[in-house]
Amino acid sequence: MNLKNKLMLRSLLQLLYPPLCRSCDKIIDSELIFCCACQSKIKLVVPLFLPIHERRTMSVYAACAYQDPVKSLIYKKFSYDTLACKQMADMMIELGLFDVIKPDFFVPIPLHWTRFAWRGYNQAELIAKRLEQRLNIPVASLLKRNRKTNFQSKLSTQDRQKNVDRAFSLNKHDFEKFKDKNIVIVDDLFTSGATIKSASKTILELKPHSVTASVFCRAI
Repeated sequence: MNLKNKLMLRSLLQLLYPPLCRSCDKIIDSELIFCCACQSKIKLVVPLFLPIHERRTMSVYAACAYQDPVKSLIYKKFSYDTLACKQMADMMIELGLFDVIKPDFFVPIPLHWTRFAWRGYNQAELIAKRLEQRLNIPVASLLKRNRKTNFQSKLSTQDRQKNVDRAFSLNKHDFEKFKDKNIVIVDDLFTSGATIKSASKTILELKPHSVTASVFCRAI
């Protein structure tokens, strides 16, 4: 298909299926994610310092707060909407998250294989791969889930930490290349921090220079 036909097809598809705001369904320009009214409601947040153990903390960078309208993108992961993951990554870049963070590797939070089979994809992995594509920073599948865990959203803060305690281990890798590097854990949502805390403890076994987390949004 030549360029002219591609442009005609794109115009036809936009006429039949116009791009909609991901929150209120208002028709928007194709390059946008939210309409202007919804975009104006997005709340930016400052970095959070998460204690890992008595002598160490890690920085958690979020693009925005977990509230409307961005909640709609998080919910779409339950309906096989993989485009939402790319849009989350794009917003993380456009809202300046990586003006501060300088990763050597992105490490997505893995799903247990049973949850991956149920959902069909790992949202953190798709976000990380989009970041890799746009920023030319490699994704390393360093982590694996040792066991199936309960949904964190249904647990108390104390039970969330117990739920993911020692839930991760290291995949087979050339571990030496991660020593003294800046590792950035990637996920879509930060709530209590239990999952990222557990994952970071595992990654610290590799003696990286730093471990930080980059998420699309976090609860406030």
